[in-house]
Amino acid sequence: MEGIRGIFPEVNDIAELERVYEAGWKLGNSYREWDRMFRIYRQGEVQWKDPEEFRKEFIADESKRKLLDEPGHTEKWHERAGEILADYDLKTKVILERMYKEDPEFLKGDTFNMAATRHLLEAKTRLGELSVFMTANPRGLAEGLVRYTELYKYCFAVACDEDMIGGGKEIAIEGLIRKIGSAGLVVPRDRLVAIGDSERGDVGSGFKLMQKGGYTFQGVLTRNTMSEVDVFKEAARTDPDLREMLEKMEVTTVANNDVPKIDGQFKFGRLGSAAAALAEKKRQENKES
Repeated sequence: MEGIRGIFPEVNDIAELERVYEAGWKLGNSYREWDRMFRIYRQGEVQWKDPEEFRKEFIADESKRKLLDEPGHTEKWHERAGEILADYDLKTKVILERMYKEDPEFLKGDTFNMAATRHLLEAKTRLGELSVFMTANPRGLAEGLVRYTELYKYCFAVACDEDMIGGGKEIAIEGLIRKIGSAGLVVPRDRLVAIGDSERGDVGSGFKLMQKGGYTFQGVLTRNTMSEVDVFKEAARTDPDLREMLEKMEVTTVANNDVPKIDGQFKFGRLGSAAAALAEKKRQENKES
């Protein structure tokens, strides 16, 4: 979070600044996120501290969303956010390089990374499945993170904010598919999987392409705990957009902290089958004792 403090050094309540910033991570791209932060802290429009209010006002409204996502409009919202994004990219690249020099193992470890998600990537790679990454971060920071965490071992290509101009991650997905195709690989558009911690920006981007036509996606939505999974499920009951996504797209929710382990290995899949495997292991242990 050191990078955000460098963008708004005039803010005294650092803890709240970080909470407000993190709350906007699921808006779809950094142009939207930085426009929101500019309005809150430079224009005093504190009502946008609630990211859902910002989403309803600026993202659900197509005409306003285009002003955020596309350059060339008189309002210059996109350009203004882009200047902040470029500054953030420079600051965070310096921070990341310093962190790597001080403790390279930290960036590779489970404290910095979600261990269960890394294991999922490892398993997909062993099965011969191709993974690509997309992130609402600027290119320098995104590529640095992939390099220093060594997630590049499981990644064919990465898309970032600069690849989403004109929309959100759904644009990045199509760009990644074209990149895969340019390498002579065939993308099975009828069995794609969107994995991420944002129901709208990650899994929801796959659903947007399904609505566009020509794609079939499954979704894996990650949360840290089961209580956070429950919060999402409750929100989906009252939000018509999320409810439609769950009705038309197969979505699995995974709580990273609760993914079971057998012999030190994370076991994904349906919780029932994992529980059965754990029970079988316990029976075998009882037999041997």
